Amino acid sequence: MKKVKILFILQRDDHFRNYISTNAFSELENSNECFFIASSSDNIGIISGRKELEKKENFIGFYPIDKESKRQYNDLSNILRWKYRKKSSSFLFFHNRLFVHLPKNNRSSILRIIKNQFKVLRIYLLGSKLIPNKIIDYLYKKIKINSVFFRLVKDVDPDLIIYPAKSSDPEVVYVQKTAQQLGCKSLILTDNWDNPSSKNIYWKKPDYLTVWGEQSREHSVNIQGMTKEHVFSIGTPRYDQYNEDDATSPFDFPYILFCGVYLPFDEISALKLIDKEVSEQKSIYGDRKIVYRPHPSRIMRDCFDNFVESDYSNIILDPQIAYNYKKKMRFIENNERKKFYEINRVDFPNLKYYPELLKNADFVVSGLTSMLIESLICGSKTLVIRYDDGVHYTSPHNCYRYFKHFEGIENIKGLSFCNEKEDLSNSLRSMVMDEKKYSLKEIKDSLQYFIYHDNTPYSKRLGKVVDSIFN
Repeated sequence: MKKVKILFILQRDDHFRNYISTNAFSELENSNECFFIASSSDNIGIISGRKELEKKENFIGFYPIDKESKRQYNDLSNILRWKYRKKSSSFLFFHNRLFVHLPKNNRSSILRIIKNQFKVLRIYLLGSKLIPNKIIDYLYKKIKINSVFFRLVKDVDPDLIIYPAKSSDPEVVYVQKTAQQLGCKSLILTDNWDNPSSKNIYWKKPDYLTVWGEQSREHSVNIQGMTKEHVFSIGTPRYDQYNEDDATSPFDFPYILFCGVYLPFDEISALKLIDKEVSEQKSIYGDRKIVYRPHPSRIMRDCFDNFVESDYSNIILDPQIAYNYKKKMRFIENNERKKFYEINRVDFPNLKYYPELLKNADFVVSGLTSMLIESLICGSKTLVIRYDDGVHYTSPHNCYRYFKHFEGIENIKGLSFCNEKEDLSNSLRSMVMDEKKYSLKEIKDSLQYFIYHDNTPYSKRLGKVVDSIFN
Protein backbone atom coordinates (compact mmCIF):
# COMPACT_ATOMS: atom_id res chain seq x y z
CA MET A 1 0.00 0.00 0.00
CA LYS A 2 1.38 3.39 -1.02
CA LYS A 3 2.41 5.68 1.80
CA VAL A 4 0.48 8.93 1.97
CA LYS A 5 2.22 12.20 2.82
CA ILE A 6 0.06 13.78 5.53
CA LEU A 7 0.37 17.19 7.16
CA PHE A 8 -1.35 17.75 10.51
CA ILE A 9 -2.16 21.32 11.55
CA LEU A 10 -2.72 22.18 15.22
CA GLN A 11 -4.08 25.58 16.13
CA ARG A 12 -5.23 25.42 19.75
CA ASP A 13 -3.81 24.18 23.02
CA ASP A 14 -6.71 21.76 23.47
CA HIS A 15 -5.93 20.33 20.01
CA PHE A 16 -2.58 19.26 21.38
CA ARG A 17 -4.22 17.69 24.41
CA ASN A 18 -7.05 16.02 22.49
CA TYR A 19 -5.01 14.61 19.61
CA ILE A 20 -1.29 14.44 20.43
CA SER A 21 -1.50 13.33 24.07
CA THR A 22 -4.11 10.69 23.14
CA ASN A 23 -1.99 9.29 20.26
CA ALA A 24 -4.92 9.90 17.94
CA PHE A 25 -2.60 10.02 14.92
CA SER A 26 -0.43 7.02 15.82
CA GLU A 27 -1.99 4.63 13.28
CA LEU A 28 -1.40 7.12 10.49
CA GLU A 29 2.13 7.92 11.69
CA ASN A 30 3.04 4.22 11.69
CA SER A 31 2.08 3.67 8.07
CA ASN A 32 2.52 7.02 6.32
CA GLU A 33 4.83 10.02 6.01
CA CYS A 34 3.47 12.46 8.59
CA PHE A 35 4.46 16.04 9.35
CA PHE A 36 3.22 18.67 11.81
CA ILE A 37 2.88 22.43 11.93
CA ALA A 38 1.19 24.53 14.62
CA SER A 39 0.10 28.02 15.48
CA SER A 40 2.66 29.88 17.57
CA SER A 41 -0.13 30.97 19.92
CA ASP A 42 -3.61 29.90 20.98
CA ASN A 43 -5.26 33.23 20.05
CA ILE A 44 -4.60 34.48 23.56
CA GLY A 45 -1.42 32.77 24.67
CA ILE A 46 1.45 30.47 23.78
CA ILE A 47 0.56 26.83 23.23
CA SER A 48 1.69 25.12 26.44
CA GLY A 49 2.45 21.84 24.68
CA ARG A 50 4.72 23.37 22.07
CA LYS A 51 7.94 22.05 23.63
CA GLU A 52 6.74 18.47 23.35
CA LEU A 53 5.57 19.14 19.81
CA GLU A 54 8.96 20.55 18.87
CA LYS A 55 10.59 17.27 19.96
CA LYS A 56 8.90 15.43 17.09
CA GLU A 57 11.47 14.88 14.32
CA ASN A 58 8.77 15.53 11.72
CA PHE A 59 7.69 18.85 13.24
CA ILE A 60 8.18 21.54 10.58
CA GLY A 61 7.52 24.81 12.39
CA PHE A 62 5.11 27.40 13.78
CA TYR A 63 3.05 30.00 11.95
CA PRO A 64 1.84 33.28 13.56
CA ILE A 65 -1.74 34.26 14.27
CA ASP A 66 -3.06 36.73 11.70
CA LYS A 67 -5.47 39.01 13.56
CA GLU A 68 -6.82 40.63 10.40
CA SER A 69 -7.76 37.32 8.77
CA LYS A 70 -9.38 36.25 12.02
CA ARG A 71 -11.46 39.44 12.05
CA GLN A 72 -12.44 38.90 8.42
CA TYR A 73 -13.36 35.28 9.08
CA ASN A 74 -15.51 36.21 12.08
CA ASP A 75 -17.21 38.85 9.96
CA LEU A 76 -17.94 36.32 7.21
CA SER A 77 -19.19 33.78 9.78
CA ASN A 78 -21.70 36.26 11.18
CA ILE A 79 -23.03 36.98 7.69
CA LEU A 80 -23.30 33.29 6.76
CA ARG A 81 -25.10 32.37 9.98
CA TRP A 82 -27.74 34.99 9.20
CA LYS A 83 -27.92 34.03 5.53
CA TYR A 84 -28.49 30.36 6.38
CA ARG A 85 -30.44 30.81 9.63
CA LYS A 86 -33.31 28.68 8.31
CA LYS A 87 -30.98 25.72 7.92
CA SER A 88 -30.24 25.60 11.64
CA SER A 89 -31.90 27.29 14.61
CA SER A 90 -28.44 27.31 16.23
CA PHE A 91 -27.35 29.95 13.70
CA LEU A 92 -30.22 32.19 14.79
CA PHE A 93 -29.21 31.73 18.44
CA PHE A 94 -25.67 32.93 17.76
CA HIS A 95 -26.96 35.82 15.68
CA ASN A 96 -29.26 36.93 18.50
CA ARG A 97 -26.31 36.95 20.89
CA LEU A 98 -24.97 39.97 19.01
CA PHE A 99 -27.68 42.01 20.74
CA VAL A 100 -26.85 40.93 24.28
CA HIS A 101 -23.96 41.05 26.76
CA LEU A 102 -22.92 44.55 25.79
CA PRO A 103 -21.14 46.67 28.44
CA LYS A 104 -23.31 49.26 30.14
CA ASN A 105 -23.35 52.61 31.87
CA ASN A 106 -20.40 54.49 30.43
CA ARG A 107 -19.57 56.55 27.37
CA SER A 108 -17.38 53.91 25.71
CA SER A 109 -20.21 51.42 26.16
CA ILE A 110 -22.65 53.68 24.32
CA LEU A 111 -20.19 53.92 21.43
CA ARG A 112 -19.84 50.13 21.39
CA ILE A 113 -23.62 49.73 21.28
CA ILE A 114 -23.87 52.13 18.32
CA LYS A 115 -21.00 50.31 16.58
CA ASN A 116 -22.73 47.00 17.25
CA GLN A 117 -25.96 48.22 15.66
CA PHE A 118 -24.10 49.17 12.47
CA LYS A 119 -22.45 45.74 12.53
CA VAL A 120 -25.84 44.02 12.77
CA LEU A 121 -27.32 46.14 9.97
CA ARG A 122 -24.39 45.18 7.75
CA ILE A 123 -25.03 41.50 8.53
CA TYR A 124 -28.71 41.89 7.62
CA LEU A 125 -27.77 43.53 4.33
CA LEU A 126 -24.98 41.20 3.19
CA GLY A 127 -26.81 38.12 4.45
CA SER A 128 -29.98 38.99 2.55
CA LYS A 129 -31.29 36.72 -0.20
CA LEU A 130 -31.25 39.77 -2.45
CA ILE A 131 -27.46 39.94 -2.28
CA PRO A 132 -25.78 37.70 -4.89
CA ASN A 133 -23.31 35.02 -3.80
CA LYS A 134 -20.59 36.92 -5.66
CA ILE A 135 -20.47 39.30 -2.69
CA ILE A 136 -19.83 36.39 -0.31
CA ASP A 137 -17.20 35.08 -2.74
CA TYR A 138 -15.52 38.47 -2.57
CA LEU A 139 -15.48 38.46 1.25
CA TYR A 140 -14.12 34.91 1.21
CA LYS A 141 -11.35 35.83 -1.22
CA LYS A 142 -10.37 38.78 0.97
CA ILE A 143 -9.25 36.35 3.70
CA LYS A 144 -5.60 35.98 2.74
CA ILE A 145 -3.67 32.82 3.57
CA ASN A 146 -1.06 33.51 6.22
CA SER A 147 2.22 33.62 4.22
CA VAL A 148 4.19 31.57 6.77
CA PHE A 149 1.38 29.02 6.91
CA PHE A 150 1.38 28.65 3.12
CA ARG A 151 5.17 28.34 2.93
CA LEU A 152 5.25 25.61 5.59
CA VAL A 153 2.54 23.63 3.83
CA LYS A 154 4.14 24.09 0.41
CA ASP A 155 7.50 22.88 1.73
CA VAL A 156 5.87 19.61 2.81
CA ASP A 157 3.80 19.32 -0.40
CA PRO A 158 1.35 16.87 1.25
CA ASP A 159 -1.16 14.52 -0.34
CA LEU A 160 -3.55 15.24 2.53
CA ILE A 161 -3.98 18.06 5.05
CA ILE A 162 -5.67 17.09 8.32
CA TYR A 163 -6.93 19.86 10.58
CA PRO A 164 -8.90 19.43 13.85
CA ALA A 165 -11.37 22.33 13.71
CA LYS A 166 -13.93 24.05 15.87
CA SER A 167 -15.04 25.89 12.69
CA SER A 168 -14.43 29.24 14.35
CA ASP A 169 -10.85 29.96 13.23
CA PRO A 170 -9.48 31.25 9.89
CA GLU A 171 -7.33 28.13 9.47
CA VAL A 172 -10.47 26.51 8.04
CA VAL A 173 -10.15 28.92 5.11
CA TYR A 174 -6.34 28.59 4.98
CA VAL A 175 -6.67 24.83 4.64
CA GLN A 176 -9.29 24.98 1.89
CA LYS A 177 -7.45 27.59 -0.17
CA THR A 178 -4.04 25.99 0.28
CA ALA A 179 -5.31 22.50 -0.59
CA GLN A 180 -6.88 23.88 -3.76
CA GLN A 181 -3.72 25.73 -4.80
CA LEU A 182 -1.40 22.77 -4.12
CA GLY A 183 -3.77 20.15 -5.54
CA CYS A 184 -3.98 18.06 -2.36
CA LYS A 185 -6.95 16.75 -0.38
CA SER A 186 -8.30 18.17 2.89
CA LEU A 187 -9.80 16.36 5.86
CA ILE A 188 -11.38 18.36 8.69
CA LEU A 189 -11.72 16.60 12.05
CA THR A 190 -14.79 18.05 13.79
CA ASP A 191 -13.61 18.72 17.32
CA ASN A 192 -16.94 19.42 19.06
CA TRP A 193 -20.43 17.95 19.10
CA ASP A 194 -22.22 21.09 17.88
CA ASN A 195 -19.81 22.28 15.17
CA PRO A 196 -21.71 21.13 12.03
CA SER A 197 -24.94 22.77 13.19
CA SER A 198 -23.89 25.92 15.03
CA LYS A 199 -20.47 27.46 14.46
CA ASN A 200 -20.44 28.35 10.79
CA ILE A 201 -21.22 27.40 7.21
CA TYR A 202 -18.34 26.03 5.14
CA TRP A 203 -18.58 28.44 2.19
CA LYS A 204 -16.03 26.27 0.39
CA LYS A 205 -16.43 22.65 1.48
CA PRO A 206 -13.55 20.51 2.70
CA ASP A 207 -12.99 17.35 0.67
CA TYR A 208 -13.75 15.15 3.68
CA LEU A 209 -15.09 15.58 7.18
CA THR A 210 -15.12 13.45 10.33
CA VAL A 211 -17.83 14.01 12.96
CA TRP A 212 -18.87 12.69 16.36
CA GLY A 213 -21.87 10.57 15.34
CA GLU A 214 -24.73 9.96 12.95
CA GLN A 215 -26.56 13.09 14.17
CA SER A 216 -23.57 15.27 13.24
CA ARG A 217 -23.27 13.44 9.94
CA GLU A 218 -26.89 14.33 9.12
CA HIS A 219 -26.20 17.95 10.09
CA SER A 220 -23.10 18.01 7.87
CA VAL A 221 -25.18 16.87 4.90
CA ASN A 222 -28.41 18.82 5.53
CA ILE A 223 -26.89 22.03 6.90
CA GLN A 224 -23.36 22.16 5.50
CA GLY A 225 -24.18 20.62 2.13
CA MET A 226 -21.52 17.95 2.35
CA THR A 227 -21.77 14.76 0.29
CA LYS A 228 -22.81 11.95 2.64
CA GLU A 229 -20.09 9.60 1.39
CA HIS A 230 -17.46 12.19 2.34
CA VAL A 231 -18.55 12.46 5.99
CA PHE A 232 -17.40 9.83 8.49
CA SER A 233 -18.78 9.21 12.00
CA ILE A 234 -15.81 8.20 14.15
CA GLY A 235 -16.34 9.82 17.55
CA THR A 236 -13.64 11.86 19.30
CA PRO A 237 -10.24 10.75 20.67
CA ARG A 238 -10.57 12.47 24.02
CA TYR A 239 -13.21 9.98 25.17
CA ASP A 240 -11.10 6.86 24.52
CA GLN A 241 -9.62 7.06 28.00
CA TYR A 242 -13.09 7.12 29.51
CA ASN A 243 -13.36 3.42 28.73
CA GLU A 244 -10.47 2.51 31.01
CA ASP A 245 -11.32 0.88 34.34
CA ASP A 246 -8.67 2.62 36.45
CA ALA A 247 -10.41 5.71 37.85
CA THR A 248 -9.44 6.52 41.45
CA SER A 249 -11.70 9.05 43.13
CA PRO A 250 -10.11 12.49 43.60
CA PHE A 251 -12.02 12.82 46.91
CA ASP A 252 -12.31 10.75 50.09
CA PHE A 253 -16.04 11.45 50.53
CA PRO A 254 -19.21 10.78 48.50
CA TYR A 255 -20.12 13.65 46.21
CA ILE A 256 -22.47 15.03 43.58
CA LEU A 257 -20.69 16.84 40.76
CA PHE A 258 -22.09 20.18 39.54
CA CYS A 259 -20.63 21.07 36.13
CA GLY A 260 -20.73 24.70 35.08
CA VAL A 261 -21.30 25.78 31.48
CA TYR A 262 -19.46 27.95 28.98
CA LEU A 263 -22.30 30.30 28.05
CA PRO A 264 -23.61 32.81 30.62
CA PHE A 265 -25.96 31.21 33.19
CA ASP A 266 -26.69 32.07 36.83
CA GLU A 267 -24.95 29.13 38.47
CA ILE A 268 -24.65 30.82 41.87
CA SER A 269 -28.43 30.91 42.41
CA ALA A 270 -28.64 27.23 41.53
CA LEU A 271 -25.82 26.39 43.93
CA LYS A 272 -27.50 28.31 46.75
CA LEU A 273 -30.73 26.35 46.22
CA ILE A 274 -28.82 23.08 46.23
CA ASP A 275 -26.84 24.00 49.34
CA LYS A 276 -30.08 24.83 51.18
CA GLU A 277 -31.68 21.58 50.04
CA VAL A 278 -28.77 19.44 51.25
CA SER A 279 -28.64 21.23 54.61
CA GLU A 280 -32.38 20.75 55.22
CA GLN A 281 -32.50 17.12 54.08
CA LYS A 282 -29.52 15.51 55.78
CA SER A 283 -31.45 12.27 56.26
CA ILE A 284 -31.57 11.94 52.46
CA TYR A 285 -28.16 13.25 51.46
CA GLY A 286 -26.13 11.93 54.39
CA ASP A 287 -22.51 13.05 54.27
CA ARG A 288 -22.53 13.81 50.54
CA LYS A 289 -20.95 17.03 49.36
CA ILE A 290 -21.43 18.98 46.14
CA VAL A 291 -18.27 19.51 44.06
CA TYR A 292 -18.62 22.60 41.87
CA ARG A 293 -16.54 22.62 38.69
CA PRO A 294 -16.91 25.87 36.69
CA HIS A 295 -16.23 25.66 32.97
CA PRO A 296 -12.54 26.56 32.42
CA SER A 297 -13.36 28.85 29.45
CA ARG A 298 -16.56 30.36 30.84
CA ILE A 299 -17.89 33.67 29.54
CA MET A 300 -18.61 36.55 31.94
CA ARG A 301 -22.07 36.57 33.50
CA ASP A 302 -24.55 39.45 33.90
CA CYS A 303 -25.23 38.57 37.53
CA PHE A 304 -23.31 37.98 40.76
CA ASP A 305 -20.93 35.21 39.86
CA ASN A 306 -18.32 34.79 42.59
CA PHE A 307 -18.43 31.42 44.32
CA VAL A 308 -16.89 31.78 47.78
CA GLU A 309 -16.57 28.37 49.39
CA SER A 310 -16.91 29.66 52.97
CA ASP A 311 -20.43 30.90 52.14
CA TYR A 312 -21.65 27.33 51.63
CA SER A 313 -22.12 24.47 54.06
CA ASN A 314 -22.11 21.57 51.62
CA ILE A 315 -20.35 22.76 48.46
CA ILE A 316 -16.66 22.89 47.61
CA LEU A 317 -14.84 24.21 44.56
CA ASP A 318 -13.06 21.54 42.53
CA PRO A 319 -9.43 22.02 43.68
CA GLN A 320 -8.11 21.27 40.19
CA ILE A 321 -9.65 24.47 38.82
CA ALA A 322 -9.70 26.61 41.99
CA TYR A 323 -6.61 28.72 41.28
CA ASN A 324 -7.74 29.62 37.77
CA TYR A 325 -11.29 30.39 38.92
CA LYS A 326 -10.26 32.64 41.81
CA LYS A 327 -7.88 34.52 39.57
CA LYS A 328 -10.71 35.17 37.13
CA MET A 329 -12.93 36.46 39.91
CA ARG A 330 -10.26 38.99 40.87
CA PHE A 331 -10.17 40.21 37.27
CA ILE A 332 -13.96 40.70 37.38
CA GLU A 333 -13.72 42.65 40.65
CA ASN A 334 -11.07 44.90 39.08
CA ASN A 335 -13.04 45.23 35.82
CA GLU A 336 -10.15 43.67 33.88
CA ARG A 337 -12.17 42.05 31.13
CA LYS A 338 -9.22 41.41 28.82
CA LYS A 339 -7.25 39.56 31.50
CA PHE A 340 -10.32 37.47 32.34
CA TYR A 341 -10.35 36.03 28.83
CA GLU A 342 -6.57 35.78 28.53
CA ILE A 343 -6.52 32.82 30.94
CA ASN A 344 -9.54 31.07 29.42
CA ARG A 345 -7.61 28.04 28.18
CA VAL A 346 -4.92 27.76 30.82
CA ASP A 347 -6.60 25.27 33.09
CA PHE A 348 -7.49 22.25 30.97
CA PRO A 349 -6.55 19.21 33.06
CA ASN A 350 -5.03 15.96 31.92
CA LEU A 351 -7.75 13.96 30.17
CA LYS A 352 -7.44 11.19 32.78
CA TYR A 353 -8.85 13.54 35.40
CA TYR A 354 -12.32 13.73 33.85
CA PRO A 355 -13.19 10.01 34.11
CA GLU A 356 -11.86 9.99 37.68
CA LEU A 357 -14.12 12.91 38.53
CA LEU A 358 -17.19 11.64 36.65
CA LYS A 359 -17.09 7.91 37.38
CA ASN A 360 -16.82 8.40 41.12
CA ALA A 361 -19.63 10.95 41.45
CA ASP A 362 -22.95 9.65 42.79
CA PHE A 363 -24.45 11.56 39.88
CA VAL A 364 -23.88 14.74 37.89
CA VAL A 365 -25.82 18.01 37.68
CA SER A 366 -25.13 19.96 34.52
CA GLY A 367 -26.43 22.60 32.16
CA LEU A 368 -26.67 21.85 28.46
CA THR A 369 -23.08 21.02 27.59
CA SER A 370 -21.03 18.15 26.19
CA MET A 371 -20.28 17.21 29.79
CA LEU A 372 -23.63 15.43 29.86
CA ILE A 373 -22.26 13.13 27.15
CA GLU A 374 -19.04 12.62 29.10
CA SER A 375 -20.82 11.80 32.33
CA LEU A 376 -23.00 9.20 30.62
CA ILE A 377 -20.02 7.57 28.90
CA CYS A 378 -18.67 7.13 32.42
CA GLY A 379 -21.96 5.56 33.55
CA SER A 380 -23.01 8.47 35.78
CA LYS A 381 -26.68 9.44 35.62
CA THR A 382 -27.14 13.13 35.02
CA LEU A 383 -29.65 15.82 35.98
CA VAL A 384 -29.79 18.38 33.16
CA ILE A 385 -30.78 21.94 34.05
CA ARG A 386 -32.77 23.54 31.23
CA TYR A 387 -34.76 26.27 32.97
CA ASP A 388 -34.82 30.04 32.40
CA ASP A 389 -32.51 31.71 34.92
CA GLY A 390 -34.34 35.03 34.43
CA VAL A 391 -31.10 36.84 33.63
CA HIS A 392 -29.42 35.59 30.48
CA TYR A 393 -30.57 35.07 26.92
CA THR A 394 -28.08 32.19 26.89
CA SER A 395 -29.56 30.35 29.89
CA PRO A 396 -30.40 26.65 29.36
CA HIS A 397 -34.02 27.15 28.29
CA ASN A 398 -32.89 28.99 25.16
CA CYS A 399 -29.96 26.65 24.56
CA TYR A 400 -32.46 23.79 24.51
CA ARG A 401 -34.90 25.76 22.36
CA TYR A 402 -32.39 26.75 19.68
CA PHE A 403 -29.43 24.37 19.64
CA LYS A 404 -29.93 21.80 16.92
CA HIS A 405 -27.59 19.22 18.44
CA PHE A 406 -29.71 18.95 21.62
CA GLU A 407 -32.70 17.68 19.65
CA GLY A 408 -33.57 14.15 20.77
CA ILE A 409 -31.51 14.05 23.97
CA GLU A 410 -34.67 12.98 25.86
CA ASN A 411 -34.13 9.55 24.30
CA ILE A 412 -30.76 9.11 26.01
CA LYS A 413 -30.96 6.75 28.97
CA GLY A 414 -29.61 8.06 32.25
CA LEU A 415 -30.69 11.68 31.72
CA SER A 416 -33.26 13.51 33.85
CA PHE A 417 -34.36 17.11 33.35
CA CYS A 418 -35.19 20.08 35.56
CA ASN A 419 -37.34 22.51 33.56
CA GLU A 420 -38.25 25.01 36.29
CA LYS A 421 -35.97 26.69 38.80
CA GLU A 422 -38.53 26.06 41.55
CA ASP A 423 -38.23 22.32 40.92
CA LEU A 424 -34.45 22.10 41.34
CA SER A 425 -34.53 20.93 44.96
CA ASN A 426 -37.12 18.24 44.24
CA SER A 427 -35.27 17.15 41.11
CA LEU A 428 -32.05 16.77 43.08
CA ARG A 429 -33.84 14.78 45.79
CA SER A 430 -35.39 12.50 43.19
CA MET A 431 -31.96 11.76 41.74
CA VAL A 432 -30.75 10.58 45.17
CA MET A 433 -33.81 8.50 45.90
CA ASP A 434 -34.30 7.02 42.43
CA GLU A 435 -33.05 3.44 42.50
CA LYS A 436 -33.53 2.82 38.78
CA LYS A 437 -30.22 2.07 37.10
CA TYR A 438 -29.26 1.54 33.49
CA SER A 439 -26.35 -0.67 32.52
CA LEU A 440 -23.40 1.03 30.86
CA LYS A 441 -24.25 -0.85 27.66
CA GLU A 442 -27.82 0.49 27.68
CA ILE A 443 -26.56 4.04 28.16
CA LYS A 444 -23.91 3.79 25.44
CA ASP A 445 -26.34 2.22 23.01
CA SER A 446 -28.68 5.17 23.48
CA LEU A 447 -25.72 7.53 22.90
CA GLN A 448 -24.64 5.91 19.64
CA TYR A 449 -26.66 8.32 17.48
CA PHE A 450 -24.85 11.27 19.07
CA ILE A 451 -21.35 9.86 19.63
CA TYR A 452 -20.00 6.89 17.68
CA HIS A 453 -18.13 4.27 19.67
CA ASP A 454 -16.86 0.75 19.18
CA ASN A 455 -14.11 -1.43 20.60
CA THR A 456 -11.34 0.03 18.46
CA PRO A 457 -9.28 3.10 19.39
CA TYR A 458 -9.87 6.40 17.60
CA SER A 459 -6.47 6.15 15.89
CA LYS A 460 -7.58 3.02 14.01
CA ARG A 461 -10.94 4.53 13.05
CA LEU A 462 -9.15 7.58 11.65
CA GLY A 463 -6.70 5.30 9.85
CA LYS A 464 -9.58 3.54 8.10
CA VAL A 465 -10.98 6.90 6.98
CA VAL A 466 -7.69 7.87 5.32
CA ASP A 467 -7.40 4.41 3.75
CA SER A 468 -10.86 4.81 2.22
CA ILE A 469 -9.89 8.22 0.79
CA PHE A 470 -6.85 6.91 -1.06
CA ASN A 471 -7.87 3.32 -1.82
